[in-house]
Amino acid sequence: MAIPVIARRAEWLLLALLLVTAALYWPGLSGPFMLDDRSNFVPLQAWLTGERSWWEVVLGNQSGVLGRSLSMASFTFSLWWGGGDAFHFKVVNLALHLACGCLVHAITRRLVAGDVRWRDLSRPIALVVTAIWLLHPLHVSTVLYAAQRVALQGALFTLICIWLYQLAGQQWHDGRRAHARVNLFLIFPLSLLAGSLSKESAAIAPALCLVLELSRGETLRTLAAPKRAFFLLFLAVPGCLVIALLVIKPALLLADYSTYDFTLQQRILTELRILVDYLGQLLLPRTPVMGLYYDDFTISTGWLSPSSTLISALVLAAISGVAIGLRRTIPGLFAGWFFFLVAHGVESTFLPLDLYFEHRNYLPSVGLFIACACVLVYLGRRLPSNAALVRRWSNIAVICLSVALGFATLGRVMVWSHYQSIVDTALIHHPDSLRARLDEATLALKSNDLARHDAALAALMSHEKTRHRLIGHAFWLTTQCTRGAGNSAELERMLENAVPQVTLSEVGAFKILGGASRNGGCGPDVTDSDIAKVIDTLLARATTQPDSAKTKWLLRFQAAQLYARAGHLQDALTQAKLAWQPRSDPGVGAFLAQLYQRAGMQREAIEAMRATASRIRCQDASGRREFVELWAAMNPGTPLPPLRCAERRVPAN
Repeated sequence: MAIPVIARRAEWLLLALLLVTAALYWPGLSGPFMLDDRSNFVPLQAWLTGERSWWEVVLGNQSGVLGRSLSMASFTFSLWWGGGDAFHFKVVNLALHLACGCLVHAITRRLVAGDVRWRDLSRPIALVVTAIWLLHPLHVSTVLYAAQRVALQGALFTLICIWLYQLAGQQWHDGRRAHARVNLFLIFPLSLLAGSLSKESAAIAPALCLVLELSRGETLRTLAAPKRAFFLLFLAVPGCLVIALLVIKPALLLADYSTYDFTLQQRILTELRILVDYLGQLLLPRTPVMGLYYDDFTISTGWLSPSSTLISALVLAAISGVAIGLRRTIPGLFAGWFFFLVAHGVESTFLPLDLYFEHRNYLPSVGLFIACACVLVYLGRRLPSNAALVRRWSNIAVICLSVALGFATLGRVMVWSHYQSIVDTALIHHPDSLRARLDEATLALKSNDLARHDAALAALMSHEKTRHRLIGHAFWLTTQCTRGAGNSAELERMLENAVPQVTLSEVGAFKILGGASRNGGCGPDVTDSDIAKVIDTLLARATTQPDSAKTKWLLRFQAAQLYARAGHLQDALTQAKLAWQPRSDPGVGAFLAQLYQRAGMQREAIEAMRATASRIRCQDASGRREFVELWAAMNPGTPLPPLRCAERRVPAN
């Protein structure tokens, strides 16, 4: 009778934990949209107003490699449910967080129970791990950041995949082999696909399953035949394809490094330090430092630059060595630690992504907490003391830890209830963050606090980093334009702060400046053509990037539009031709075709339109419609060139 009583108690405790978590997060659900939330949700607004079909919004999204269509479907539901209110986006995020917590509990319990020596502690360990994971303050920036639905949903399906794999293993052991095969080769791949269509990092699920097998002392040779086939199909084959792509066409995966101010080698070295920093935040949370603004993180340029790079590598290697050495003694340490490392394998290794984000720890932290719990239980069992006394003090320690994490999370939630408090906190601990300073200026302008707005930009214009000064002067000129007249001296200061590699920060700054200069908004001293010339000169000095770099062709496109607005057709054509790169968006080609036609170059215009037609995505129904309208306007009576997937019918709303 003892086991059913313990099970019921564990279920009630889990329910109470979920309710406490929901209560802690509830005040933050009315908080604002953040950073790129609104830009990510622009297609959703087009659907809400009837400009685009739901099919187009869900399948036409260009985020990530696979489009993240399942996440877009989820966002569409939130918009349909609550309109543009952030609450209805964040409450779904919270529901996903709670669902993930239930899966963390189930996976941890089954993992620990897999070793007969630990089976009696599987329920309490699972509860402790789940409590720490659900209540950890580092996850606030994932749950309350609406756009991070993609991370939550990807983690949910990854956890479902792991649970299915564990279930299939139990079914195989119990003789229900047909059920095991269905879970392994039908339901698992469907869940894996759903996770990958939420966020591509979910593709790591088979590797995490292999980690769990290795922690049990299994090898590929000792695994049952269906499991060997499973890992061959879902891990070995995709892994070989990725390696082949890196060898044969590395540009497909690595081309975007040209848009960042760090190299592949520098990113890998920096991520070693970042992983150790993640460990510190997970094990000893420093809530004031947490947030969104880590773009000031120092890049490692060598093993000793800074020296913490080598130290971090040695720390990670040492922990890995201990985990391998104690695999038979503490299997949970091996499983949890390598779960943490492998789960970071997509976003914290070689892919060209921003360096540091807290949400990348959402799934990996599960493994770290499992490892820590198992080590502490192992040490507690070896203490030469009364078992009841150890259990009593362990319960007290767990309660105190949960309360501390709960208060820390509530504090973060209250900070996340207001955009201004998020930025203010960030500026205290990340004063060199370019994003934080720009957000400070934007919020000050919205609240009509002109003194703070000007001070924020002044801090950028006097910064020791060249890029900060360049962006600062661009935004200061934008401010001058909105106040009536721009000073051409700011254009000269921008050129004085030219950078060897342009990033998306410059693209955004000049896009906003170009909007302010429309219809002569910057006055006679700063014209559209003046701004375009500055862009051209900055790009000429960005010698470390090829013209095919995304940031370069985006800026060229802006320069072409500015020249065209100023009536400088030949300059616009020059910039548009440079912007029309192999990976450029179809809109660049369409604009180039229009410039050719204005210049009387009809043959070149038709060729540009035909090239544009081949780049319009199958799911981009609005893009196809716009192309058809533009072709009819430019070439009346001329047959339409073939469009990709033109024969597919797009469902109406």
